[in-house]
Amino acid sequence: MSILLNKEVTSPIVDWVSNNIESAKKDPKDFGARQISFHLGYVLIFAQLQSPTNKQFHGKGFPMQSLKRIEAELKELFNIPKESKYASMGTLLAYSEKGYLCRVHRDKTPDDEHCHVRLNVLISKSEIGGNPIIIKGGLYFGKHERCVYPIITSVEENEPWICLASEFEHSTTLQDGETPRIMISFGYDVPRKVLEEHGYLKT
Repeated sequence: MSILLNKEVTSPIVDWVSNNIESAKKDPKDFGARQISFHLGYVLIFAQLQSPTNKQFHGKGFPMQSLKRIEAELKELFNIPKESKYASMGTLLAYSEKGYLCRVHRDKTPDDEHCHVRLNVLISKSEIGGNPIIIKGGLYFGKHERCVYPIITSVEENEPWICLASEFEHSTTLQDGETPRIMISFGYDVPRKVLEEHGYLKT
């Protein structure tokens, strides 16, 4: 059975995006945002949302309380320690349109003792595609291995998932349809032993 976040919590963020996206597209720097050219199609990233020094973003009336409620719920759901340090790019919001496709990649981790983990949720989903692909393969032997087969997860709107972003290559299916894809992603550097204890990694 799918676990879905309450729309009462996610809708304020969707509304904020709807009301501000055209201005952000015209002047991304004014929102502390940037367009990512590595991926296919149009995608605009608002990163480090959790940082109080991100004054450009926080001055735009973003519903931070909704974001904090989502973060707390996902940390509890996926057993991520409350004291976990934020990973590179921290908490981010990704807005994308028809034709977007995230290229296959793997994120960096600060050292061999931690894993870059991302807790993701699509608070707005396009009519077709935009689903996460996590590429896994073989047993884990303490080193990164070339992964050999993709697992495509068909998520619903407001259904969260976890991605071990430095452990496995990952991407998305091609996005299509007029509804934008809006993803909230919380990134942490989590000790590998914690992930092993909860079955996310093999010991």
